[in-house]
Amino acid sequence: PRMTLPSLHLHAVPPHDEQAERNVLGCALASIQPVVAALEAEAFYSARHRAVWVEVLGLCAAGVRPDVHTLLERLERFASGWHAADVLELGDVCPTGANAEHYAGRVRAAWERRRLVVAADDAARAAYDPSVDANELRARLAAAAPASDLTAARASVADLATRARADPGAPFTGE
Repeated sequence: PRMTLPSLHLHAVPPHDEQAERNVLGCALASIQPVVAALEAEAFYSARHRAVWVEVLGLCAAGVRPDVHTLLERLERFASGWHAADVLELGDVCPTGANAEHYAGRVRAAWERRRLVVAADDAARAAYDPSVDANELRARLAAAAPASDLTAARASVADLATRARADPGAPFTGE
């Protein structure tokens, strides 16, 4: 009998969580240290959010705690397309960082799902190539989408949150 292959959903919107991305940015503007350490810029699906995050990381690398004003100044210099109203709105999204870890986890989970979609798509394409050995294909798929250690990531974020609460006036290093 003929095997029916599943649809690869090539035209589907990749997994993402726009609201969680906005909330993470809002938490960063509320000076929440753990969020900065917990996410890479690539975790953001929205190019606009990713651009803001790159500037937040740049501020942190310079030892400046991000806020609406420092971010707006940096965006005006390095990233086009952002206006004061956009940044002010981000500042209003999360006036507190109480749920920063939760939002960062949602952004990271969507990012991981996007990476898995890409790895599965690459594996599916390679599976049609008769020159690719099945064992090689399995190894490539395992290497492309290793299981994440979310427990360690959560522990790291929780540790940073504890340190930030213990000394909120400490200089910001992002570490």
